Amino acid sequence: MKFEITTEVLIHAPIDIFWKTLTNFEDYKNWNPFILNVSGAFQKAGKIKLSIQNNAINKMSFNMIVLEKQENTEVSWC
Repeated sequence: MKFEITTEVLIHAPIDIFWKTLTNFEDYKNWNPFILNVSGAFQKAGKIKLSIQNNAINKMSFNMIVLEKQENTEVSWC
């Protein structure tokens, strides 16, 4: 069984500021308390590892592949 989640959000910020925030993996933990770590190659076909903690006990990690990356325009991964 295959599932897909698609999200769209309107962000009121200049695209260059948004893109800089999105691609600054080291800073994620400073603005999202659930993200423990993000690492990897943020490029098309690159591999990214995301580690989160959704409560005091549960930690989860996701390994993703970047499907599309067009700077200041689009990013998708699975």
